[in-house]
Amino acid sequence: MIKSFKKRSNEVEDYIKGQNEEFLIKEEKHKQIPYDYIISKLDVESQRIIYSDYVVKQPQYWYLKFYSKSTYYRLKNIALDKFLELAKSL
Repeated sequence: MIKSFKKRSNEVEDYIKGQNEEFLIKEEKHKQIPYDYIISKLDVESQRIIYSDYVVKQPQYWYLKFYSKSTYYRLKNIALDKFLELAKSL
């Protein structure tokens, strides 16, 4: 089942905040991978989006300096998928 955009966005935010139960359970078995390490494994566009939206929490519409709205959301979907995939596989 494909997760909704909002659910994936919340998972990334929770991971970065360290509050996601699924990841906390994993942390008991293995030390949780620092989010900055995961971000460093992403492509440049994904790094910019995850870092700006979830780490430093840029002001709303920060992305208009770089992308159109549709391009931003397309790239954000890709970034969310890549981040979650890496977080679960490491």
